[in-house]
Amino acid sequence: MLTKFICFLFGINLNKDYFCSVMNMEILHNSSFFSSYQDVEKELFYIDFGHKVVSLTFHQFLHLKHKINRISSPRYLELVIQKRNLEILTLCNRKHIMILDVPQILDLQKLVQNTFQLFETESLVLS
Repeated sequence: MLTKFICFLFGINLNKDYFCSVMNMEILHNSSFFSSYQDVEKELFYIDFGHKVVSLTFHQFLHLKHKINRISSPRYLELVIQKRNLEILTLCNRKHIMILDVPQILDLQKLVQNTFQLFETESLVLS
């Protein structure tokens, strides 16, 4: 995150491949709006929201999965579309606040599902 902050200060456009190599992270999944990364040494996960990179422990990432599954249900999405077309998502005990529209909610759901699917596949291969 320090690298991204330095790049922001000096106006350097940092591509994701370089970001991963500098921060010793491996990219897990890319979607239309978001990307997920894993730092194996620190046992942290990162989600790049485009304007902000959020670090998560596995427990926090699992909690995000449950939140996303709840707010991406058809019934809940219908209510969001009828009322305001935006959803406020808090992460890491309200440390991070994200405002998402319906396409971003669905895209984040896809990212989280595919990332967890990757973990399941990896665990099956290793067993």
